[in-house]
Order: sequence, then C-alpha cells, then structure tokens
Amino acid sequence: LQQLKPIVDECAGVIAPLCAKDQITLMVDVPDALHIFADAKRLKQILINLLSNAVKYNHSTGTLHLTCYANANNLVTIDVADSGDGIPKSQLKRLFRPFERLGQEQGRIPGTGLGLVMVKRLTEQMGGR
Repeated sequence: LQQLKPIVDECAGVIAPLCAKDQITLMVDVPDALHIFADAKRLKQILINLLSNAVKYNHSTGTLHLTCYANANNLVTIDVADSGDGIPKSQLKRLFRPFERLGQEQGRIPGTGLGLVMVKRLTEQMGGR
C-alpha cells in the first residue's frame, strides 16, 4: 500500500516539459489521502504512456486532465482526458490490438501501436482493469 499522489506528481513532472512545448495546460487532481496497491515502477510506465499519448494526440494550447479518485468500493480510478479529437466509437474495438494505430500509420504522429497494449497488460497484471 502506497500513497498515489507522489507517483502521479513525478509522472506529471516528466510530462510537463512536453506540455509546455505545445502550450498544453496540465491539470492534476489527486487527493493526498489516496493509496493504491500497485508496483510503483509499472504504474509510472502506465501513467507516462497515457500522459504522453494525451500530449501527442492533443491540440496545441489544449488541455490535459489527470484525475484520480476512489469509488464506493475503494477501487481507484485513474482518468486521463485531453482536448484532442478523440477516437471514433467505430474504432474502439481495435484500440488494444498490437501494432494497431487506428489509421495513424502514415500520420504525422510517431508510434508503434504498442503503448496502449502495454498499458492494458501491466494494468491487468497488477489486478486492475
């Protein structure tokens, strides 16, 4: 059991220069008292991947929100939301397939299509979803 806020703050600090470069406003909301059962190193990998995707697929001068909260069952939700174009509902079923870039293969944004696959697997290995 460990406090979540220092882990999130460290990851936000890593992403902050990328946000500044594109004038993206980064907002983080994590209660000090929120604790989590997780491998800190793996959780950092997950957060950095989600946050870097939110910067890559965002708009210049956009926003990026990282919010963490516990529900009624004391399960922790980590929510990363940005002001980018989003993913069409018709493509959501392909989201966690290896090497799937949802039509961005020839786009301006670099990537391999493995980041979200890794996020999903690490999350599941730690008992999350």
